[in-house]
Amino acid sequence: MNNFISNIKQKLIKLPFYLFFVVQISFGLNAEKIPDYKDMDSILQTTWDNTYPVSYTKITKKDTLGKGIMVLREKNQLIYLYTFLVYFPVYVFEEEKLVAREEGGRDILVKLYYRPGDKEVPYKIDLGEFAEKYNLKSVVRWIK
Repeated sequence: MNNFISNIKQKLIKLPFYLFFVVQISFGLNAEKIPDYKDMDSILQTTWDNTYPVSYTKITKKDTLGKGIMVLREKNQLIYLYTFLVYFPVYVFEEEKLVAREEGGRDILVKLYYRPGDKEVPYKIDLGEFAEKYNLKSVVRWIK
């Protein structure tokens, strides 16, 4: 009888651990895959083309801070922030056509926001300076 009771106690002690792992696995299988930087090249190009009338030439650097993808919380929704440096050439009109010239261009910092909760426009581009200190209250974590 004592052997039976001790056997049941051991199983009851292990039960929360098993439940924990089952719940973690089920959430992991249902979780949405967050695109990493290698997946974002085409998304950045498409979002840029939908936002601006002229295009950049190339991506010169991904993950400008070297920390990975910044995860922000805004209005109880997670937002994923990707940073890029893109080379933007000088555009001039030649014979009433817009032509890109490589000399004289410059690198521009581009912030690409991914909002998985927004089904209509999940990607948005913002140009300009990136200051991590302004986002400290809403930063959840970094994903490498």
